[in-house]
Amino acid sequence: MAAEIAVLNCLAALAQELGSLDRIAAVVKLTGYVASAEGFGEQPVVVNGASALLERVFGDAGRTPAPRSAWPNCRGARQWRSS
Repeated sequence: MAAEIAVLNCLAALAQELGSLDRIAAVVKLTGYVASAEGFGEQPVVVNGASALLERVFGDAGRTPAPRSAWPNCRGARQWRSS
């Protein structure tokens, strides 16, 4: 839910700046950083929530490639790769 709120805040800022979200032709890339507790390994699920919201708002134009890597903690001590 936090990722969705972040996307909504971004969309609100874009709408204010552009006058309308209709001026956006497509979402090219989504990069998400998830600050999480040690042992939490569902960062891709969190970012997927943001991606799903963009797809609901923009349809196929909001579809982004799946993230390929995530770091489980802010220190980046260990890298986790999704398949």
